[in-house]
Amino acid sequence: MWHEDLLAPPGAIVGTPEYASMPPWGWPRRMAAAAWAALQFMRTGFALTPAQIHRARLRICQSCEHWSGSTCRICGCHQVVKLHLPFERCPIGKWEAVRTRRPLRQRAGESLIG
Repeated sequence: MWHEDLLAPPGAIVGTPEYASMPPWGWPRRMAAAAWAALQFMRTGFALTPAQIHRARLRICQSCEHWSGSTCRICGCHQVVKLHLPFERCPIGKWEAVRTRRPLRQRAGESLIG
Protein backbone atom coordinates (compact mmCIF):
# COMPACT_ATOMS: atom_id res chain seq x y z
CA MET A 1 0.00 0.00 0.00
CA TRP A 2 1.10 3.59 -0.53
CA HIS A 3 1.35 4.35 3.20
CA GLU A 4 3.56 1.39 4.13
CA ASP A 5 6.70 3.40 3.41
CA LEU A 6 5.59 6.03 5.94
CA LEU A 7 5.05 3.42 8.63
CA ALA A 8 8.28 1.54 7.98
CA PRO A 9 11.28 1.97 10.26
CA PRO A 10 14.12 3.98 8.69
CA GLY A 11 16.07 1.97 6.10
CA ALA A 12 13.35 -0.64 5.58
CA ILE A 13 12.46 -1.67 2.04
CA VAL A 14 8.79 -2.60 1.68
CA GLY A 15 8.21 -6.13 0.37
CA THR A 16 11.50 -7.64 1.53
CA PRO A 17 11.74 -10.45 4.11
CA GLU A 18 13.64 -8.04 6.38
CA TYR A 19 10.71 -5.60 6.25
CA ALA A 20 8.24 -8.36 7.12
CA SER A 21 10.23 -9.25 10.25
CA MET A 22 10.60 -5.66 11.51
CA PRO A 23 8.44 -4.25 14.31
CA PRO A 24 5.31 -2.49 12.98
CA TRP A 25 6.23 0.98 14.21
CA GLY A 26 7.55 3.88 12.23
CA TRP A 27 7.68 7.51 13.24
CA PRO A 28 4.03 8.31 12.33
CA ARG A 29 2.75 5.42 14.42
CA ARG A 30 5.05 6.32 17.32
CA MET A 31 3.89 9.96 17.17
CA ALA A 32 0.23 8.85 17.17
CA ALA A 33 0.90 6.59 20.17
CA ALA A 34 2.64 9.46 22.00
CA ALA A 35 -0.27 11.82 21.30
CA TRP A 36 -2.75 9.21 22.55
CA ALA A 37 -0.67 8.67 25.70
CA ALA A 38 -0.54 12.43 26.35
CA LEU A 39 -4.33 12.67 26.00
CA GLN A 40 -4.86 9.69 28.32
CA PHE A 41 -2.43 11.22 30.82
CA MET A 42 -4.52 14.40 30.90
CA ARG A 43 -7.77 12.42 31.11
CA THR A 44 -6.51 10.51 34.17
CA GLY A 45 -5.74 13.78 35.94
CA PHE A 46 -1.99 13.37 35.37
CA ALA A 47 -1.94 10.25 37.54
CA LEU A 48 1.25 8.21 37.69
CA THR A 49 1.80 4.53 38.34
CA PRO A 50 2.40 3.83 42.05
CA ALA A 51 6.11 3.41 42.86
CA GLN A 52 5.78 -0.27 43.82
CA ILE A 53 4.08 -1.14 40.50
CA HIS A 54 6.58 0.99 38.56
CA ARG A 55 9.49 -0.95 40.11
CA ALA A 56 7.80 -4.28 39.30
CA ARG A 57 7.21 -3.21 35.69
CA LEU A 58 10.83 -2.08 35.38
CA ARG A 59 12.16 -5.43 36.69
CA ILE A 60 9.95 -7.28 34.19
CA CYS A 61 11.13 -5.11 31.28
CA GLN A 62 14.79 -5.38 32.27
CA SER A 63 14.54 -9.18 32.25
CA CYS A 64 12.76 -9.26 28.86
CA GLU A 65 14.57 -10.32 25.69
CA HIS A 66 13.00 -7.35 23.87
CA TRP A 67 14.49 -4.74 26.24
CA SER A 68 17.13 -2.52 24.65
CA GLY A 69 18.11 -0.61 27.78
CA SER A 70 15.50 2.14 27.40
CA THR A 71 13.21 1.13 24.53
CA CYS A 72 10.94 -1.84 23.88
CA ARG A 73 11.84 -3.52 20.59
CA ILE A 74 8.22 -4.72 20.16
CA CYS A 75 6.22 -1.49 20.52
CA GLY A 76 9.05 1.04 20.17
CA CYS A 77 8.02 2.90 23.32
CA HIS A 78 10.53 4.66 25.51
CA GLN A 79 10.13 2.67 28.71
CA VAL A 80 11.28 5.44 31.07
CA VAL A 81 8.01 7.20 30.23
CA LYS A 82 5.71 4.24 29.54
CA LEU A 83 6.35 2.53 32.88
CA HIS A 84 5.12 5.63 34.75
CA LEU A 85 1.77 5.74 32.91
CA PRO A 86 -0.91 3.64 34.67
CA PHE A 87 -3.04 3.09 31.55
CA GLU A 88 -0.17 1.60 29.52
CA ARG A 89 0.42 -2.14 29.21
CA CYS A 90 3.08 -4.46 27.86
CA PRO A 91 2.50 -5.27 24.17
CA ILE A 92 3.17 -8.97 24.81
CA GLY A 93 1.18 -9.19 28.06
CA LYS A 94 3.95 -9.31 30.66
CA TRP A 95 2.30 -6.52 32.71
CA GLU A 96 -1.10 -4.85 32.57
CA ALA A 97 -2.59 -1.40 33.01
CA VAL A 98 -3.59 -0.33 36.51
CA ARG A 99 -6.65 1.62 37.59
CA THR A 100 -6.11 5.17 38.70
CA ARG A 101 -7.86 6.74 41.64
CA ARG A 102 -7.94 10.27 40.22
CA PRO A 103 -10.10 10.33 37.08
CA LEU A 104 -10.50 13.76 35.56
CA ARG A 105 -14.10 14.84 35.71
CA GLN A 106 -14.94 17.61 33.31
CA ARG A 107 -18.10 19.62 33.68
CA ALA A 108 -19.96 20.85 30.60
CA GLY A 109 -18.29 23.92 29.19
CA GLU A 110 -15.18 23.56 31.39
CA SER A 111 -11.81 23.60 29.67
CA LEU A 112 -9.42 20.67 30.14
CA ILE A 113 -6.49 23.07 30.03
CA GLY A 114 -6.49 25.96 32.48
